[in-house]
Amino acid sequence: MKQKKILNLTCLATTEQKDLSRMAMYSVKGYHLKGITVPYLSYKLVLDKPSMSTYLIDHNDQIDQTYLDNYKRKNWTYVCSMGSLHYFTAPVNTPRFYTDVMAKANAYHGIAKKLLLLFLGFVLLTAFSGYGFSLFRVAEEPNMPVVSALFAATLLMGMGALIMMYATITTWLKGSHLRKELHGTKDSKNQ
Repeated sequence: MKQKKILNLTCLATTEQKDLSRMAMYSVKGYHLKGITVPYLSYKLVLDKPSMSTYLIDHNDQIDQTYLDNYKRKNWTYVCSMGSLHYFTAPVNTPRFYTDVMAKANAYHGIAKKLLLLFLGFVLLTAFSGYGFSLFRVAEEPNMPVVSALFAATLLMGMGALIMMYATITTWLKGSHLRKELHGTKDSKNQ
């Protein structure tokens, strides 16, 4: 009987390669990628038989059977998608195959821009709840339950803002690292 054990592994590494190597390390322990949970923040890994697997993330705006068959012919198995980023797995040492690296870097930058908006929203909410906290705290007869609730909301919003800031930076860095790798590959071909 297969164990149904789920492990959430954060996907906030600063490079895509770190995420992929961490997932490969967990596959040796029997945890395999099954999906993305809480968008952009964690990978859902499910306990199964240990194997030496590698992972790949590719970008494609349209996912269709031809796209998936192309990967299947090269021994890659489709796992899941997050927007236009698609996750594949294969046995270790399977040659890597990408359709459009620059588009993938652009997709990461697009995700980072959306996360930046979330970050700014959290900052705004933190400022409003902090202002409300300060108003109620100095009132002539402070309502302690309201003051406590506003203080807790301020702390939670502040923590959310920090998490969104970190997610924004790491996602942006993933796209930047991909662009650097791509430009390094082009430069080495030109020499």
